[in-house]
Amino acid sequence: MQKKPTLELPQHVHRVVVKGREYFYFQRGRGTASAGRSVKLPGGPHTVEFWAAYKTQLNGDVSTGRSFNDLILAYRVSPEFDKRAASTKRDYLRYLEIISKAWGELLVSDLRPKHVIGLRDKWASTPVAANHLIAVLKTLVNWGIPREFCETNPCVYVPKLETDEEGARPWPVWAYSLIEEHAREDVRRAVLLARYTGQRQSDVLRMAPGDVEDGGINVVQQKTGKELWVPLHDDLVGALEGWSCSPFVQTPKGEAYNTDRFQAARTRLMNGTPAGGIRKEGYIRAPRVERRETA
Repeated sequence: MQKKPTLELPQHVHRVVVKGREYFYFQRGRGTASAGRSVKLPGGPHTVEFWAAYKTQLNGDVSTGRSFNDLILAYRVSPEFDKRAASTKRDYLRYLEIISKAWGELLVSDLRPKHVIGLRDKWASTPVAANHLIAVLKTLVNWGIPREFCETNPCVYVPKLETDEEGARPWPVWAYSLIEEHAREDVRRAVLLARYTGQRQSDVLRMAPGDVEDGGINVVQQKTGKELWVPLHDDLVGALEGWSCSPFVQTPKGEAYNTDRFQAARTRLMNGTPAGGIRKEGYIRAPRVERRETA
């Protein structure tokens, strides 16, 4: 299983390990004569539930400095973050962890466009993920400007990476919800793999248990021939634990998909269920159909 990125614990929180399992507790003044009550927090710093409980214990008392870790902490307990959908929060947590690992102790005010480009380009092998990362960073820094973490947002000077997905756009949260509700298991698996690895459909359909290694998945891109190791998101790790077939995405009869056959399955989903709204809104291109002259 993938090792979770290390994130500095927020104020008043301490970690306890019992029989190899982590537990987190909130306690003001721990170790002093005026120590407050110790309260167990659900999950860990990489979960939405943890931050919701932490916010409750703080009662609005958020003391921050001006580093990226401070900014991330303040944003996580903000009303702006709290109002986002649960699935959106999980996506944001993924990218906030990346930002924390890259610049956690650095001052937000020291951020320059060249630093943003450097972070973006580390994810250039998965351009959709790289663009999402910069979008989250831009949102984070924008949120911090009126709170005096910095005065400008260098992200506005950094262009997105070009993608070769023929006009495909990143899916919104509601699109994933439609897939979860209406799609068959095979299509759900393909969408989940694409969402968290950023790879093309042809590469997703070939992913198998033997490709998983050291908390990531090895990919040889069919189109470019590039060999990649893509780190696994925690949500994908949990799903893969229950997938034993090879490849992961198979037809209902247990056969491997080729691209044309999978596109046919996807088209049936788009034509016959409310998931068709994804295509109607332009997030999936309709397949080309030859026009035949009628007599």
